[in-house]
Amino acid sequence: MGDKQAALNLLLSVEGKVAGAALPTAVQVWSLEAQLSLETGDSEQARCLTDRALQAATQEQLRLALAPVTPWIRTFLARNPALSRRHRTFVASLVTETSRRRSRESSALPGDLLQPLTERELDVLQRLAQLWTTEEIASDLFVSVNTVKTHIKSLFLKLAVNRRADAVRRGHGLALC
Repeated sequence: MGDKQAALNLLLSVEGKVAGAALPTAVQVWSLEAQLSLETGDSEQARCLTDRALQAATQEQLRLALAPVTPWIRTFLARNPALSRRHRTFVASLVTETSRRRSRESSALPGDLLQPLTERELDVLQRLAQLWTTEEIASDLFVSVNTVKTHIKSLFLKLAVNRRADAVRRGHGLALC
């Protein structure tokens, strides 16, 4: 931690093995090595490695492999106009992909429910948190199994989840159950 030269030496020790690694892994190693090269003062090596990582990522459309370093890449390319022009289209799609991911994540944050839960949906959610079956919930609330299924489906939509466990987890996060 904090020893940039040691980190660079560690990356260099696996450099020969990168050729046999999966391309997303190689792209990640090249981009990390580029960052470390820049931080240790070798800007030409950083430029070459960034170019290599972006070329490979562009050919195979490996946006996810670059997600952790996208902000660094954007900053680095802003200082390297020739490299920026060469990879402009792909880097723009990285920004779009990152923005799209952030908007999806932010829509799942507490307090961002599109619609509040009804009292009955809260009742169902509390019983889901206690691991009750659909039949047990229906019996306890004096409603049909189909009604409980409808409430669960509505919960899933409002909480932006697809499974019971995720609904309960989100409900806990919102202090609903």
